[in-house]
Amino acid sequence: MNVVKPLLLLLKNYSLVKKLTKFATIGFLTWLIEVTLLALMVELGDLYYLRAAAIAIVFSNTFNFTFNKLWTFQNKEKKAVKVQLPLFIAQKVVGVAVYLFLMYTLVDMAGFWYIYSQIICGSLIGIFNFTFCGLVVFKQRAARKARKRI
Repeated sequence: MNVVKPLLLLLKNYSLVKKLTKFATIGFLTWLIEVTLLALMVELGDLYYLRAAAIAIVFSNTFNFTFNKLWTFQNKEKKAVKVQLPLFIAQKVVGVAVYLFLMYTLVDMAGFWYIYSQIICGSLIGIFNFTFCGLVVFKQRAARKARKRI
């Protein structure tokens, strides 16, 4: 009986679960920052809610980008930010467009309750965001170059 393969698979999956947990934590904190800033700017700052929402989105997603880059995906490449940030923003725009399309399809065309639809769409977009961030936005260029040399 080969014990090494199951152990390697377990370790590989542990790394994935650990990254997913970090990604979800950053996602929750991003949401918390966004809601808190929105409420503070509207209630205490007397700012128009749409302007406050736009400002909150910029700040919360700056946090999201920075902490997913450094903590979740352990990407320390400083020079890569000029490539990573536009990819991250594009991913967010595509994610919102797909989310809205799926919400419309499930609610207006398929007759799903909007809360169920949000759970389904949010989960699918979360998987898309995690996958895209890991494989495209924060991919390890230096590690890949080092492997090519070996």
